[in-house]
Amino acid sequence: MKLFRYLSLLLLVCGLPRASYAFNLGILDPSSSTYDYTGSPLNISFTSSACGFGAPADEGCATIANDTGATLTSLIVNIPASDLAGQNTETCSSTLFTSCLVSDINNGATYQFDFTGGDIPASTLNNCDQDDNTFLIEETGVTPSGITASLDPPMSVAPEPASIWLLSSGILLLLGFLYRHRLFSERMNSPLEF
Repeated sequence: MKLFRYLSLLLLVCGLPRASYAFNLGILDPSSSTYDYTGSPLNISFTSSACGFGAPADEGCATIANDTGATLTSLIVNIPASDLAGQNTETCSSTLFTSCLVSDINNGATYQFDFTGGDIPASTLNNCDQDDNTFLIEETGVTPSGITASLDPPMSVAPEPASIWLLSSGILLLLGFLYRHRLFSERMNSPLEF
């Protein structure tokens, strides 16, 4: 028991110097607002302040909230080639989408970034925590002050009426099979008549 007291006293004394360090927690105004993506084309601008404190000068971000009412599985981002300041290598990557393809459209006037294979849920009215339906688009390599982009559909979602029709047609086929099987069984068990 005395050993436990000495160990407790030793831990208390050794822990005191750590308590002298200052800790500061602050809540600040967001530097940029969140864009609400409803499924129709949306124009956005990138800012380095949206990426967080200490972001490099050639990094820009835009925060997007999925307000489409459906799960966002694909997204097209179009950026004018003139905004990319002569960059000749365009790549894309994502942790939220499984694949990304870059192509130039409009005779090289626009670069199109096509993200597919995502699973970003839609916001709900009773959802206070918007982190699950909010995502960040980040660009690197160009000073973000002059970069604009447009977000365009498609959204690949399975509408609920289609799955309900599929389920009901399967049930009807099963009922038809069972009815026919019953008729066949009754014929086989009936006595033969001449």
